[in-house]
Amino acid sequence: YQFGLTHTEPTTLNGIHKSFRFVVIDEAFSRSDDSNARYAMELFKNLDLQLLVITPKDKINVIESYIDTLHFVSISPAGDYSKVISVAIEDFQQKHRDTATV
Repeated sequence: YQFGLTHTEPTTLNGIHKSFRFVVIDEAFSRSDDSNARYAMELFKNLDLQLLVITPKDKINVIESYIDTLHFVSISPAGDYSKVISVAIEDFQQKHRDTATV
């Protein structure tokens, strides 16, 4: 109730929706075909959900038109620390185009 999930009309404060619309998707697309994954992403978009999508690198092409930023996580060889590198989707796409033309 606190997040406005029971309201049929979204409540707003200064034009901003006050309902909780955050979803975490952990490797949900790793075993689905690309068309089903795109269908799901389109559904989430139409529901106005904010997503955190955890996916293998080979599925980035499926979600890239729906996201703003990629966060790559790597773990040290010893497994004692990890780091996160954030990349804007436009920068990722440009780098991908540059390496494809080389």
